[in-house]
Amino acid sequence: TPAEQKVFLEKIAKQDGVMTTFKRGDVLGLMTTGSGKLRTNTTVQFDKGDNRMRVYTHEQLVRLNGDCVLRQMVLLEPSICTNWSRPPDVIKRLPDAVSPMPTKEAK
Repeated sequence: TPAEQKVFLEKIAKQDGVMTTFKRGDVLGLMTTGSGKLRTNTTVQFDKGDNRMRVYTHEQLVRLNGDCVLRQMVLLEPSICTNWSRPPDVIKRLPDAVSPMPTKEAK
């Protein structure tokens, strides 16, 4: 969504992410190439060179099927190329006592 894009663009501008190292065979999920093509089921292919990535995360409370859940979104910025990756969101159920309950439905 535009709101999520804004959050990630601000994090990128501030370099507000954690550096991590991936190895050949690690699954990244969706990836955009430097030319703008979208790839699915992406796995790390490089075995040498700079295989570090900056990991940006954003969490938000959303309503999913009537339940309040914590949605964690991740964006990966590689050091070696311009192919950004977006693993699937992680959804965690929260106890009923969590408040406030958001009104926005997750997509």
